[in-house]
Amino acid sequence: MRPNNDIGKNMHEITSGDFSVRKIMNEIVGLSPAIVRVKRATRKIAKSDEDCLIIGESGVGKAQVAHIIHRLSRRRSDPLVKLYPSEFYSTKNSQNGEFTQHFDRIISSAAGGTLVVFDVEEFPDQQKFQLQELLQGLNGYKKFWEGSSRPRIISTSKLSPQKALEQKTISTNLYYKLNRLMLEIPALRSRKQDIPYLYQKFIRKAARAQGITLEGYALSDELYDGLMLYNWPGNVKELKNCIRTLVVTAENGLVKPTVLPFLDNKDPLKLFAEKSLPEAVQIVENYLLKKALGRFEGNQTKAAQHLQISEASLRYKLKKYVIDNK
Repeated sequence: MRPNNDIGKNMHEITSGDFSVRKIMNEIVGLSPAIVRVKRATRKIAKSDEDCLIIGESGVGKAQVAHIIHRLSRRRSDPLVKLYPSEFYSTKNSQNGEFTQHFDRIISSAAGGTLVVFDVEEFPDQQKFQLQELLQGLNGYKKFWEGSSRPRIISTSKLSPQKALEQKTISTNLYYKLNRLMLEIPALRSRKQDIPYLYQKFIRKAARAQGITLEGYALSDELYDGLMLYNWPGNVKELKNCIRTLVVTAENGLVKPTVLPFLDNKDPLKLFAEKSLPEAVQIVENYLLKKALGRFEGNQTKAAQHLQISEASLRYKLKKYVIDNK
């Protein structure tokens, strides 16, 4: 269903407790069942002090969730240190064990706080081995947090556990040590009902950042249809970039949907040019089902009549595409 524009009110209805906690949790935008589950799991994981593995495609918001877990944890006043695989592929530090020394410096700076290890499957084998030693308390790593405590490790991965182990991008031993707790962030295409909420957040933020005043922030029917039909391979990050483009290219305070390549109405079928026939059918069916349910406010009988299919067929397709019409 297409939501109204009173985003703030809706977001507060699903949170409870201290205002500062609500404010932080509302940074994860959306009301879909999938993202509500992520919010609940995030709060519970933040209360724990166990190491955590966050998995999800590129652009879904793994870094944001890792940051929120730290900010809601008992370590919130201690350092949040980030470690990227790219730090270990530079040729200038490749001699005389400088990578090992760099890793040790990072660990030392994170003592007592949280260490976020991004894309753990992409690290060189030597640094994966160091990470395993750190988790086991071997090789003298305890000296780095004397008088404090070992940093909590939050790692992220683009690969599902099964794929990571099958492709041997991470050892079984290291995987199970990192994966004391696991949180999966869903792809945007599986929670498209959150797109209008994300649109409101991003367009207002982009307008402020660019110093641009828009005539209005409501999502037009044309833009709504285009955003909901597109499959978002780059997930939330791609949506954010697209909305920034809309703001920067606005004319006389009005956004122009056609500046986005996939919203060029001259050839609406070009969205399917690289799709197989079954994939194209799935995209169109998913889109039409959601449109019909939104139009009739979740009434399955009216939606089925509008689509000229039986209610049994409608229910089957809702289950097939995991569409929640509540």
